[in-house]
Order: sequence, then C-alpha cells, then structure tokens
Amino acid sequence: FVTVQLQGTPFEDNPLFRGGSMGNDRICFIHDVAGVQGSQPIGDSGLRMGGLESASQLIANGEAHGEQFKFFFNQCEWVPGALERECEQGLWRVGKVPHELCLRQVASQSDRPMDAKLKRKTPDVPLWAMMNAEIKARTPPGEEREVVERSAERPPVFMNAQKKMFTTMVIERIYALRSERDAVGLVPLLDTGADVYGAVGNDAVQALFEEEFDQYEEVTYLVNDSGIDVEDDGTVVVDFVVWGTKKDGTSVAENRREQFTMSLYGMIRTLKAL
Repeated sequence: FVTVQLQGTPFEDNPLFRGGSMGNDRICFIHDVAGVQGSQPIGDSGLRMGGLESASQLIANGEAHGEQFKFFFNQCEWVPGALERECEQGLWRVGKVPHELCLRQVASQSDRPMDAKLKRKTPDVPLWAMMNAEIKARTPPGEEREVVERSAERPPVFMNAQKKMFTTMVIERIYALRSERDAVGLVPLLDTGADVYGAVGNDAVQALFEEEFDQYEEVTYLVNDSGIDVEDDGTVVVDFVVWGTKKDGTSVAENRREQFTMSLYGMIRTLKAL
C-alpha cells in the first residue's frame, strides 16, 4: 500500500518514518512549503500537512525539493481532551523547537550531514549552532541561555533545562508504557540499532519487553520522586519501583535502577541495569 501510494511520485525515494500505531496504515506528510495547495497549517509552527498532488507539481516545476517533505506511516491519535489530560498529568511537556528539526531526513543517532534543505539555507552553519541561535533568539535579555554542546564523539546534546525538556518527558512516557505493558508502543522510542539489555534492533527489543511483561498479571513501573537524573552527555539514571503481581501469584515490590543513553531527540540508544 505504501509503495503503491508513492510509486511514480517525486517522493518514492524519501525515507518513511513511523508516526504511530494508528491511522489505518495511511501515509501523512509535513512540510514548510506555503505554496502547496490543499495543505493545512499546523498551528503557528511554520509547518503544514497534506497537498500531495500540488507538492508533486511544484517539484516538477523546480519550485520545491523532495527533501522539504517528510513522510510518516500512521500517526498518533487521541480522543478529544485526552492529550490535554496527559499533559496535565505530566506525561507530556509542551515545548517549541525550530521546525527545521522536525523536517530532518537523517537518523538521529548519527552525525551525518544535515539534509539538503538545511544545507541550502545555512550552508556553513551546523545544526547544533543553528539551534544555539534559535535558543538565544527566544531567550529574553538578561536571562540565562542554555546552549547545545558539540562533541566529536557523540551527536550534540542539550545542557541543563533544554536537555531535561526533551528527555525527561520521554523517560516518563517510557515507564508509563511499561506500566501499560505496551511493548509495541515502546518501539517508536528506539533509536536505530538500540541496545536494550543486550537485545539489539526493534524486533529483538520488542520481544524482550513482551517476555518481561508476560510474567505479570498486573504491574506498575513507578518512578521515584526526583528519580530521573539527566546528565549533560545524554546519560539518564532512573530510580524506580516495580510493583505488581506475577502470574504465579507472587507479589513484587522491587527497587531498581536503570541507565539510559539517549539521542538528541529523546530516542533510546542503550538501556541497562545498574
């Protein structure tokens, strides 16, 4: 279905990203090309959604480029009011980032060059420097400005408050999904080649979580107060309690500690016990 829908269009070689577990196996796409007829703005983000036929024509006319459009298979959906409640419960935190980040076409775990659109706009400015400029531009005069650090060994990571904004909410969501025993829901949070307790790759990690969840009749992964410690290099240490009942009737109440390494965009690179 995916191949048929994009075959013969200027987008057939575009990467396809996973948007979620809902959406009836359809493709949606976002872009920042205001001239695409039939597209709809996404809030005030500068991004738009839809308009495949018009977008194809603009590319054919040389007025747009294929890498300005990012495609997703399926999507996340909430019933009215559900997302607001999850935000109030602290499962999500609302933030704003440059829309160029949302349109990147490369894997988040690598230091490969930015996609061609960013290169054309800022040919001599790397992504981390562009983000610094955006952070500074949005910081009122006199207030402390958090910055992005560039490392030759690792991709750039946020420092302090900016790091926590992008990482803490993801960690909280990971433990909420584990409490729901939702192994499938955890897969989109894995970076390419993620290593979770020695299992590498989406299928292996999903199987690992399913095996763990299958032990329990009910279980909660409860993160302790102040139990998420985000380091400047993307390392996260989490103290939590596994509370539940196994299928053999055994009650469980175990204090545990885990260590994550996360990508710039809050994707799991590694997870292990401490």
